[in-house]
Amino acid sequence: MTVKLLKPYGARPANAITSTLDASTEAAMIASGQATLDLTGGIKYFLSRPGLALQAKQVAVGSIALRMEEQAVLILPEGQVLKVTGDTGTVGEISRVFGSDKWAVGVGVLAPIGPFTGSHKLLITCTTGAISASVAEASVTSLQPAKNADLTPAFSSPGSKNISLGNPLGFVGADRPTLVFGRDHPIKQIVGDNSHDGTHQWFKDYGLWPYYLTVCTEVGGASTPETDSTKLSWSDVRALQADGVEITSHANRHLTNLARLCTGFGLQYTGANATATAYVTDNPRTLVLSDAAAVSFDLTNTSYDTIAKLQAAVLAVSGWRMSVADELTGAERSADLLVVAAPGKNCKAQYALFALSGGLLVRYKGTAYRTAFTRCLSGQYLQFFGDGVLVAEFDFSSGSYNTLAKLATAASALDSGDWEVNLLNNAAAQPMYCDGTESPTGVITGGNAQDCFQKFVWVAGGIPIAQVWRKVLKRARDVAKANGVNFQNFSDVGGGAYTPAMWQISEFSNLSRATNLLTTIRPAAVPAYSAATLPNFTYDTSTTTVTAAQFAAIVPALADSPGHVVCSFLHDVLKDNSSGRNFLDWQASDGPGYMMEANMLGFLQNVKAVTDTNNLNVLTQQGFFSVKGRLPKPPNFLFNPRWKNSGNAGAESLVGLVGTDSGWRVPGWRIATTNTTALAIDNDGVMTFTSIGANYLQAQVWLEPGKTYHIGMLAEAMAYTSGQGISIQLVPLAGWEYLNEIPSTQGIVFDEYAASAAGVHKYFNGVLTVPVPTRKRAYIRARSGGTFNLSANKNIRINIDNIGQTADIDCSAGAASSAAVYAYEMAAAINAAIKATAAYATHSEYHNIARAENGRLILESPYNSANTTTAARIVVSAGTTASAAPAIFGTSGGTTQPIGYFSPQGSQGLVPYNFTININLVGSARIQAPVIKEVEGGTY
Repeated sequence: MTVKLLKPYGARPANAITSTLDASTEAAMIASGQATLDLTGGIKYFLSRPGLALQAKQVAVGSIALRMEEQAVLILPEGQVLKVTGDTGTVGEISRVFGSDKWAVGVGVLAPIGPFTGSHKLLITCTTGAISASVAEASVTSLQPAKNADLTPAFSSPGSKNISLGNPLGFVGADRPTLVFGRDHPIKQIVGDNSHDGTHQWFKDYGLWPYYLTVCTEVGGASTPETDSTKLSWSDVRALQADGVEITSHANRHLTNLARLCTGFGLQYTGANATATAYVTDNPRTLVLSDAAAVSFDLTNTSYDTIAKLQAAVLAVSGWRMSVADELTGAERSADLLVVAAPGKNCKAQYALFALSGGLLVRYKGTAYRTAFTRCLSGQYLQFFGDGVLVAEFDFSSGSYNTLAKLATAASALDSGDWEVNLLNNAAAQPMYCDGTESPTGVITGGNAQDCFQKFVWVAGGIPIAQVWRKVLKRARDVAKANGVNFQNFSDVGGGAYTPAMWQISEFSNLSRATNLLTTIRPAAVPAYSAATLPNFTYDTSTTTVTAAQFAAIVPALADSPGHVVCSFLHDVLKDNSSGRNFLDWQASDGPGYMMEANMLGFLQNVKAVTDTNNLNVLTQQGFFSVKGRLPKPPNFLFNPRWKNSGNAGAESLVGLVGTDSGWRVPGWRIATTNTTALAIDNDGVMTFTSIGANYLQAQVWLEPGKTYHIGMLAEAMAYTSGQGISIQLVPLAGWEYLNEIPSTQGIVFDEYAASAAGVHKYFNGVLTVPVPTRKRAYIRARSGGTFNLSANKNIRINIDNIGQTADIDCSAGAASSAAVYAYEMAAAINAAIKATAAYATHSEYHNIARAENGRLILESPYNSANTTTAARIVVSAGTTASAAPAIFGTSGGTTQPIGYFSPQGSQGLVPYNFTININLVGSARIQAPVIKEVEGGTY
């Protein structure tokens, strides 16, 4: 008989329909709940068998044999025919992938299929019986044309990109730069139909193959196969995967920011009462349904302690419904439900959403502080620290801060908006289970301070964020597998898949990120050897001002940058008939984004030019990571050092730009040329310009800690009237405070060149050894500098590394005037008092923990430690009398926790710098050959 599997069995996934199991196995599986006779919603599943081997790129050899419910994909090269035989009782089919040609297979010998012009991929399916197939040579004069010929464009064959065994499709050499390209959303345009061409074949014809395709799996979702007629079927997706397209996923839902993910369930009342609400109380955590009467569920009670039990109980209440998020299994703890104060949310005739995870996402993005922390104290106060000093404390019992939304608003206003605080509310996209009405009491839990300097941290409750991620990713993988599509890894959307949560999800890898905190210059090229994820940008015409010339310029820029990788994607191609092909349009509005056909054509033409000569790796995301370990470091860490550009003429001119251009006209370079009257770049990368003031060019580079780099460029003065001249500069883009370098507002300047005479040449010759990031010591810095009036209030107490608290320290002791005490005078008084304290008398390393810096008092522990509760901690307390803590530190005291190793989001494992060429002169000059090259052995 025929059954539908409810759980995976052997190679067959759950939901597969099969007729090949023996009767006893089927009966046992039905009895144990592993299979059912109800075939509704199932898919006919065929076990995949290998096709024929290609002995050479034009010859297929061997034969294949298929049994019932098996299928195989094979390549039929030009000049060969396929011979097929069906045994007794055979029912099957042969079809051309992405084409309309089909051949039924029955009992006996089928007429030879082929030969065709070009190679073709054929799918052989055996429904019942058995099929054998082999190939034979045919006369070239008998070649048959086929509509929408796929697989092999005229300039190559499918195997031509595989130079050696063990390499992924599209890999031509470790010394070549790499392009990773993809499509977002499974739209029908990719494969086309009998009346329309598919972009899949278009990409292949121009060498943009293989590529990746990102899908989601939420039922009815806009990015899910088979949602409507504009989407691919799961059969289409399987065929694309068989043809080398890598299938990956955002998650089960098309989330716009994984970092702000939440999950939960919906409650709806459809009964006769005019009103209905639901709310959640604490101690014990209780769900209350209120219509004409109130029904309560103690979520700590074993009768309701899981979501499945709670759902069953809610559904048993007259008029009430409960809908659970797709990714939840029902085994989750119901007591993770976030508190919502009475009267709660309106559930009358509409689903009100309730969160099982939620809270706040926090980052300090300013520059006023060198350290920044946040923590929840005693489950009742949310605190923010800058330089070890308390910036603000929000009491959850206050009506001003008793919801997550109020907390987010108040915290976001701190220090003129330098603290970025967002709700974990699916980035304000539906389903918004956590909407900010939740109470932080009992939700945001206490703990050690979290370092949030230039990176995001979660202050949250309910199901941990990493676990919610795991659930949405696992759901996507399982649904795809049930439909015959396999993937293990995913592609982030919105840039929210940050490293800390990914560390806790070992079974998944994040292949790309759609945005990046630090990679802001298009096309976001990074050194291939170190890419932890691929910065991934779209060039959709609908959402950017990109022109055809600008999009096409990426390819020659990349081809001129060995050792780098660029990853990009598009949603839809809006047809304009420029390519001579007839594509399907996604829909009238062309979805969330689209690329004009003419723009894509120019890009493809440039791709073809470099892939024809094997000068570019074209890989899928997983293909790239499979070879990353073999890729060398870039010979020049600057991307596009010869400034390949979009044409530098007409609308693409680089002269006198208003504002800045971040990589559109010159890929990889932010340019500001407002004060130029002429600018030309020749084929050798020599830039000649006439300037009437200040201009600059800037690139982002990623350098390895502990390595030494040569920084160079050639400049030549042609005419000079005035100005400072030309200089090159390296500025740590983030993390300078961890590297003990000059702050990011200053940077490192190499050799300023004042062009005082025409014909003068100068080669900039700088050397930089990138510091190794180290854990910073516990650190407190006074809120302001200058002098302090300590004539009345002068005392503080200090406890360092939990050795012991001092008695009152008179910070004005020894000062020339207690009414105007300088930081260095306070430092001397503090050091003397600590030395005189018995607990510290034998610890000489603590006798100089205070110092002055730019007129501000600094306190710093002598030790590094990962212990955040005792060691490597400084606590400044108010004096027992006449406290000076408020005057010096702007609060009652200060407290610090040690800072973690520098790991800025998206750093690719390296340290990000801005490399800037500053041009500040009236006159004309030439510049060429900018280079940042690692020095072997650290010397040269």
